[in-house]
Amino acid sequence: MTTMALEKNPNQDFLGELYMRCDLGNDHAGQFFTPYHLCEFMAKAVIGEHAETDKEIEEKGWISVCDPCIGGGAMMIGAVQALRDMKINYQTSCIVIGQDIDPTVAMMAYIQLSLLGCAGYIKVGNALTDPLVGHPLFGENSENVYYMPMFFSEIWHMRRVCEQMKSLFRGIGSKPNEVQDIKKPEKYFFFFDQEAKQWTKKTSETSTSSYSV
Repeated sequence: MTTMALEKNPNQDFLGELYMRCDLGNDHAGQFFTPYHLCEFMAKAVIGEHAETDKEIEEKGWISVCDPCIGGGAMMIGAVQALRDMKINYQTSCIVIGQDIDPTVAMMAYIQLSLLGCAGYIKVGNALTDPLVGHPLFGENSENVYYMPMFFSEIWHMRRVCEQMKSLFRGIGSKPNEVQDIKKPEKYFFFFDQEAKQWTKKTSETSTSSYSV
């Protein structure tokens, strides 16, 4: 149903609206999703009407957008729509980065942004005490970070390779051991176990971990 809804209208926060209509928000934690039309307005004000957006993409080839309290991903979806309105291919020109303390809503954002073909990653954790760190192109080598399929596409892979080469060349002529060490992120995949009622995450290099819901 989510796939069909986003195919019919990609300019919406389908899961976020469903989440709030079902009264699943945590009132004690102050959890209330910003209505999508406001997210779309703010995204267009920051990205769609900002001359620096075109300039940065022209100079660097890409931009990054971060939301440390991403919820269901409404702000990111609004940013994607702003780029779409500007006739910019967001799949190859924008990397989306998000974080949320609530594993359920973080997975909602991951699902929606992945279905829209975005490149980026989502971290589950407190953005104040455990914020995302590292270069936007590489993310963070952490078990709580989930990378979207488009993140591993050829164009983003080549950009990471180029950034590693730049880092290496910047280190030539400097003191020993000063070359920046950029680690390649691990690949994480997850699925929902219907019997156990929990999200299960697997990698080829780490053990399985789960989130109960």
